[in-house]
Amino acid sequence: MATYRGIIEWNNLELAPFGTEKAGMLYCSIPSTDNTTSPADLGSKTLVVPVVYTSPYTHHADGGFYMIPPMGTAVLIEKVGSQYYYLTSIVGDDGSHKSEVSGDSDQRIFEESTMVSSVYDNAGFPETLLIQNSAGHRLQMIDEVALRSAPDNINEGRIHNTKIEMRSKKGKLVSLDDSNAVDALRIGAMNGKNRDDLDGITIGQGRADLIGTRCIKIETAGNIRSISKRGSMAHIIRDGGNFVIENKSVGKWGNVLPSFGKNNFGNVNIGSELRDINIVAGTADSKDGPPFRALYGPSNIYVQANRSSDGEIGPVIRISSDGSIDIFSNDPNPLTGKINIRSTGDLNLESTFGNINLAAPAGMINMQSALIHLNDPNVAGLIPYYASYFIPTSILRGYLPFRWDRLV
Repeated sequence: MATYRGIIEWNNLELAPFGTEKAGMLYCSIPSTDNTTSPADLGSKTLVVPVVYTSPYTHHADGGFYMIPPMGTAVLIEKVGSQYYYLTSIVGDDGSHKSEVSGDSDQRIFEESTMVSSVYDNAGFPETLLIQNSAGHRLQMIDEVALRSAPDNINEGRIHNTKIEMRSKKGKLVSLDDSNAVDALRIGAMNGKNRDDLDGITIGQGRADLIGTRCIKIETAGNIRSISKRGSMAHIIRDGGNFVIENKSVGKWGNVLPSFGKNNFGNVNIGSELRDINIVAGTADSKDGPPFRALYGPSNIYVQANRSSDGEIGPVIRISSDGSIDIFSNDPNPLTGKINIRSTGDLNLESTFGNINLAAPAGMINMQSALIHLNDPNVAGLIPYYASYFIPTSILRGYLPFRWDRLV
């Protein structure tokens, strides 16, 4: 047996010489050196010889470990009988491959690269196991300890950086990170060098300051859309904190010019194309609730529109229907089952095409005011506008259902 240093000239089946287009073959040049003699000097008809690719593991070529090196790679080749076999690829330059062809005694087979340097930690120890192709896709396993110093030198400590990471050339990432600074599974796309520049999903395990232990965080600089094509979608809190839906957008990345409309940011839109929207607080039957339900009092529903500044025109709460609007209180107790409607300004009641009916079958109808006018033509002008002024048109409706996908 003899061992040679060689360079892969062809690994493409279409470029393979000799008419032996066979998968798993490399075609390598083996130059003469001070210590070895090229097969070309021993009567070979060509400077390029066929070399059989070998693998640490394979099963009849149907499965296993295949990483055929690209053309131009410096390799070690072993000759057994009349056949040449690929042993391994050369990383670095041993300085012993003087070429009799070029006469260059300082020829570098392998230039230094960021891939090789990235396996070393800050202290210069090779702490990373790395698989990377020439395009830049990589799989790495890191297990290192790095010294961290605080400005006051009081909280000096050692950070354990240990993770398995798969990353594409453009930054798509799957990271199983057990480091004490992360402790999470992260899937997404990196858009910077810091770990906070990840657009994707973070599943935390033990690090409470992330967003809580055993947590999931979805974060991206762009849109997030969840779609179920044939099923249901449920967001349930079994026993924990609050369920929060909040839009904090101030229009920084939206279009706030009035000519383009002001409804394309800051809104929370809820729509149902065919059926109902149900908002319920509390259980319908007390026996369905927890045994300590009465300790918390009733479940309430609040609808509030706040004024954002003192000089702003008052906000509007609008209830509109193309059919009927029903407001009920099902509590028979007259003290607790009340419906209160109050305005610090005018309170307008109008039926444009029908009647206004007031009934109190078991009680009284009370009216109290400084003046009460009934069909008095002298005071008709005191009412500046009628309630019908607020009948919603296509402009006053605000949110138009099922077109909001164009705004996302």
